[in-house]
Amino acid sequence: MGVIRLLSDEVSQLISAGEVVERPFSVVKELVENAIDAKADRIEIKIRNGGKSYISVRDNGVGMDREDLERCLKKYATSKISNKDDLFNIVTLGFRGEALYSISAVSKIRIYTRRTNDLAGWYLYATAGEIKEIREVSAEKGTLIEVEDLFFNIPARKKFLKSDGWEKQLIVKFVEELSLLYPDKTFILNSDNRDLLILNAVSNVYKRVVSLFPTLNNNVISYRGEKKPFTCELLISKTDVSMPEFYVYAVNGRVVKERIISRVIKDIFDKQNKKPSFLFLNFYLPPYDVDVNVHPTKREIKFRDNERVYNFIREAVESSL
Repeated sequence: MGVIRLLSDEVSQLISAGEVVERPFSVVKELVENAIDAKADRIEIKIRNGGKSYISVRDNGVGMDREDLERCLKKYATSKISNKDDLFNIVTLGFRGEALYSISAVSKIRIYTRRTNDLAGWYLYATAGEIKEIREVSAEKGTLIEVEDLFFNIPARKKFLKSDGWEKQLIVKFVEELSLLYPDKTFILNSDNRDLLILNAVSNVYKRVVSLFPTLNNNVISYRGEKKPFTCELLISKTDVSMPEFYVYAVNGRVVKERIISRVIKDIFDKQNKKPSFLFLNFYLPPYDVDVNVHPTKREIKFRDNERVYNFIREAVESSL
């Protein structure tokens, strides 16, 4: 008798969800990115106990009708791509159709949503990925998603979470980073009934930087670089500014963890014997020149032409100093 067996639907669902939802931060990231893709310009986030017991994200985006609401918890259900070619032309933050499916698999989730021109909205409740209720309700325009008891059905995963404060700081950092990329949107973060961030929409990234870090007012070097098809926006603090280090690397409006970009910039700073406390790099290139479908978290990327990208970034940073 063979020893290889097919996993049950329940086990395979939890394995898949674990790749996307690692901790409360993962939930906030996926829900906020969905809100941005839904064209929201105001996003309110609430968490309790570092997001372990409760997370909510409210947006004023386009909302969903009943049909979309029923589909949104299914795996690979997405409005953002429709064929294989779209995978190489990603222009949204989300696209894999895994976020809500994965979140609902490991939590209790409530969704309230209404499209702009609809008179009524819809409500959905699901637990462990199974829809328990869906009905018509009165709702504000946009979408409110509430996630409770994260990992209630995976106690082992829950044990690996860190302190409430540590989990909260991950979320704070994420909202700060994303707010720099989208200064034209309002972000509000509330933790345990206390407002941590109230970031009203502003006209440019410099104003957002100063609202986050007042000490950087008149202490930031701004640079815009272009060498078709690449462009970048770069802000670097003057070297005499003292503050905790805050570096953000973004590609096409997406915060990324790209080791080689980090290494290129570090080498420049080392060579010039400079170590700025703050750096913001927002790099744009055609979607077909970058692969964001490397990992379910969408924070790892691959460039089609590494050398050209790194040379452009190197020249931009050197020109700004």
